Amino acid sequence: MKVVAISALMFSAINAVCAEAIKLPAPDMDSGVTVVQALKARRSERTFADKELSPELLSGVLWAANGFNRPDRRTNATGLNKQEISVYAIMKSGAYRYDAKANTLVKVCDDDLRLAVAGHQKFAADAPVSLLIAADVSDPIYTGARVTLSNYDAGIVSGNIYLYCAANGLATVCRRSMDADALKKALKLPDTTVLHLNHPVGHPAEAGGTSGGSPSAKAARNRAAMRLFEKCINTNDLELGRRLISEKAAFDTPVSPTPLHGAEGYLSVVALMRKSFPDVQWKLVDMVADEKTVAVQWECSGTFNGDAPFSGLQPNGRKFSTTVMNFYSFDDDGMIVKDVAATGIAGILQGIGAVK
Repeated sequence: MKVVAISALMFSAINAVCAEAIKLPAPDMDSGVTVVQALKARRSERTFADKELSPELLSGVLWAANGFNRPDRRTNATGLNKQEISVYAIMKSGAYRYDAKANTLVKVCDDDLRLAVAGHQKFAADAPVSLLIAADVSDPIYTGARVTLSNYDAGIVSGNIYLYCAANGLATVCRRSMDADALKKALKLPDTTVLHLNHPVGHPAEAGGTSGGSPSAKAARNRAAMRLFEKCINTNDLELGRRLISEKAAFDTPVSPTPLHGAEGYLSVVALMRKSFPDVQWKLVDMVADEKTVAVQWECSGTFNGDAPFSGLQPNGRKFSTTVMNFYSFDDDGMIVKDVAATGIAGILQGIGAVK
């Protein structure tokens, strides 16, 4: 789709302008689903859609793999807290070392090394990104009975990648196969570095090439999209909206005699509501998702102290809080194409005193 193409071109432009390093956006700490749901959806997938990862998803999966969740501690445990694991992102534009402190990808090689990561299993080169899990075993601790300690640490990183991908509707598989010698040479790694595992990561694709993957993967993808959608409508983030809402989406609204289209149309309605309720917020309370639809229970609240009337009533400073139910329909590319509101307006009107 056009939106996907624009996103890919923007990311390519970032690569070109910042040839040595890519500053990643902050990982979204509210994306994905519950741990139990992610465990239920976790699976190995070996086919990938022809679609780039967004910078946000790339940042998220790298942070989950080997990022910092405390000032000096990481998302992955390591034996004796040695933190010997490094993660490399292998992409068409080159090979990058993940600098978790700076949340930056530092380029170490201009070559596309995905075939070297794939080894004799060529399917892995189809993924837009392969995450390479390496360990620095130069410390004398990695001898004798502890010689395999970093193997277990790499496995923990692998588990983190699996969970993030399952929670955010991405496809991945843990692999040991790779041309380790070629990779170490290209990445200029010393002999004391061990390449343990790799994870090709991308959007899932079915055997016939249709993007989206299995029903469970699509459902996880749609739940993750709704977490981002919550952020989008609460911040009026148009760029984020364009990645979530299809250009073909049409929304009927009382403020316009004709349907409003795409992210611009949807967020224009949100902006109009903010003229009456400047602090209006939507909190995602619960949701049920399948591969085509997500039903969401929102808690909507705000204060009627703006500069525009609502339903014929002038602003009066009253607050409201109400439950809103919406049903969102998704296309095969995981974009929102329809939004149907089931309940909510009555609670707003009652809260601001428009109805008794």
